[in-house]
Amino acid sequence: MVGSTFEEDCDGRGLWFALAKTGLKPEAVVVGKFTELKIMRGQRGRMEIKVTVPGKSCHASTPEQGINPIYAALPLIAGIEKLNARLKKDAFLGKGTIAVTQISVKSPGFNRLGHEVCLSVDRRLTVGETKDLALKQIRSLPGAKGATVETLFYEKPASTGLAQRVEKYFPGWSMPEDSKVVKAAKWAFAHAFAAKPVVDKWTVSSDGVSSCGLLGIPTVGFGPGEKRFLHNYDDRIAIEDMLKAARFYALYPKAYQEVP
Repeated sequence: MVGSTFEEDCDGRGLWFALAKTGLKPEAVVVGKFTELKIMRGQRGRMEIKVTVPGKSCHASTPEQGINPIYAALPLIAGIEKLNARLKKDAFLGKGTIAVTQISVKSPGFNRLGHEVCLSVDRRLTVGETKDLALKQIRSLPGAKGATVETLFYEKPASTGLAQRVEKYFPGWSMPEDSKVVKAAKWAFAHAFAAKPVVDKWTVSSDGVSSCGLLGIPTVGFGPGEKRFLHNYDDRIAIEDMLKAARFYALYPKAYQEVP
């Protein structure tokens, strides 16, 4: 059992480090992130991208003497919105997505044109989409000439002081429904609750990006908690669901032995 950190800030890094440090090579991984007591067998990948659009600063009373990076970024922002509509779709994991989530301007002051605009871009990757493809798509958009498009890095230290420079690219993953790791999850659910499970996918990210996406370990997700409460002011988990999940976890090793 691994109780790892960094799952939100740097997806899967805590689990990746635990496996790398111990040298453990598990046959299967069950991720306990919320699933509403459904079995999750995959998720899209995720990237955090920074796009920097340069400008030329000058006094705002004479804007013709400079290059306003805010105006320069507008065609690129519109292009990113249009790109989202034509990204690839997958029958199981769904469609790739892209969205500008933050905009910041570096400027000497209120009455000065800025010298650059930085866009934070969230990119979700479906089957067949790669890091290189995602960056290339942005670089080919109108208004991208002269802009810098790059993947962000995570460098914040852990509570222990350990710091690592990690590229914020988190590959997606999926397991076939007839794979052993998924069949074992169905077996455990059926024997724990005398019911047929719902098998689905996460629309958010999880530690599975490390166990399956990076390390290739067969992975499923199962856990208590409802998406509607995720990161809300009333975030909570029902005790009854925690007990149900514990029953599933206790049965899973036996299930993995039982199924072919």
